[in-house]
Amino acid sequence: MSESRQKLHPLLVHVARSFGHFLVPRKPSCLLVAVSGGADSLALLYAAHELAPDFGVCACAVTVDHSLRAQEGALDARFVRALCARFSPPLPCFVQQISAGAVHACAKIRGRGVQDAARALRYKVFDHVAARCGAQVVLTAHTRDDQYETLLMRLFQGAAASALQGIRAARGRYVRPLLKVSRTCVEDFLQTRGVRWREDASNTCRKYVRNRIRHELIPALDAVLAGWRSGLDKTFAGISAEHSFCVAALTRWREGCSHAWEPVPRALGTRLRMPRSDFLAAEFILRFFLLQEACVRLGVSHRVPRGALERCARFDGVRRIHVSGLQLERAGAYVLFSCIHASDTARETKKQDAGSPPSSEKQGVSAIYVARPGAYPCACGTLLVEVRPAGVFVCCAQDHVGVGPFSFPFYIRTHRTGDTISIRGGHKGIRKMFSEWHVPLSDRTVLPMIEQDGVLRALYGAALGYQNRYAERTPHE
Repeated sequence: MSESRQKLHPLLVHVARSFGHFLVPRKPSCLLVAVSGGADSLALLYAAHELAPDFGVCACAVTVDHSLRAQEGALDARFVRALCARFSPPLPCFVQQISAGAVHACAKIRGRGVQDAARALRYKVFDHVAARCGAQVVLTAHTRDDQYETLLMRLFQGAAASALQGIRAARGRYVRPLLKVSRTCVEDFLQTRGVRWREDASNTCRKYVRNRIRHELIPALDAVLAGWRSGLDKTFAGISAEHSFCVAALTRWREGCSHAWEPVPRALGTRLRMPRSDFLAAEFILRFFLLQEACVRLGVSHRVPRGALERCARFDGVRRIHVSGLQLERAGAYVLFSCIHASDTARETKKQDAGSPPSSEKQGVSAIYVARPGAYPCACGTLLVEVRPAGVFVCCAQDHVGVGPFSFPFYIRTHRTGDTISIRGGHKGIRKMFSEWHVPLSDRTVLPMIEQDGVLRALYGAALGYQNRYAERTPHE
């Protein structure tokens, strides 16, 4: 790169350094630049176009319409295509549209929100286009501002140390040359070239956590503590070093144990197992890392809260743990780890009870129709329905007493907004009961309840180690 360019603008210097570090060893022939039409991606596109000849590569662009913003997404795509055509020589531009409704359907499956689903589908498009045009490297325009927003968001979500290392400068075919460039620098770079960019209206919507951090939290931090970014850099650098130490310790531990995770096929997917003695002998933090590793191996797609993994890491080797769709249990000399999805439960219930009324799935509530004794896979694990002299009882492997009596038929379901249960002198809200019992959110979504004739008859807390609440029928019921 010429000396005059270095003096022209610092953004080009940062991008050139990134290219030298990540592109030279790979020797790609083609770069694919992900462009939305916003300031960050346009700055990256212009920088890549200027620098590509110096590194012996060609550049092309890809833009994605997520079909989320009526006509605005299509206008963004048209803007990017027209801009690429004005370059000399013109840059190839691939315009891809995600079908209407696909993002929301993906969000429902992944359980992480619309923005996460849009990102997942967008990256699938990038991979497809990269293969189609022969691009060995895909450039995305994450900036230093994006990095701090991500770190703050993950920090307040209780993310694990691995996530607190922030956005990586490179991962696989993806390279992010602007990670050390501020958004102010980006806009200055475009203004020096007279380039206009488009604004995404959704970036100002306060319903998204990232936007609230960007428009409310960060300005407040700037006003109160001007040097907070430097302090955060030092904190996360320390976390990164400690994380690296733990990874090395895990490697040494794995070399000394008899077996690591090994797959155990089953009807509803795959479980992983390892010798119980090895798992229990590991330090708490190593168990945590082992469980993270197991989630990756099982392909867990939903967001798993840190608290859920910590609870599994405290497994005592006896009592089964079911939390946030994860299950850890004892099986002889082994511990078994599995991911149980609501869809698994629904399929299994349908097999066991063909012809019965369908399970209700509303606002995240799962309900299983019970008309006879047997084993019923639920969100918290397998529940047993038994007929005893006093009536029908619901119990589980770790609690043989159970809760009851009831009479057939009834539903076993999870918590629904507004649920109340009969107590002496009136009714009590289940949500208030959860608060009094200090039930974490991850358990609130899976604790089983028994509903009969439209009335909530019991909260089966013992299934997860809590109290039971049983409402006897009143004379007028």
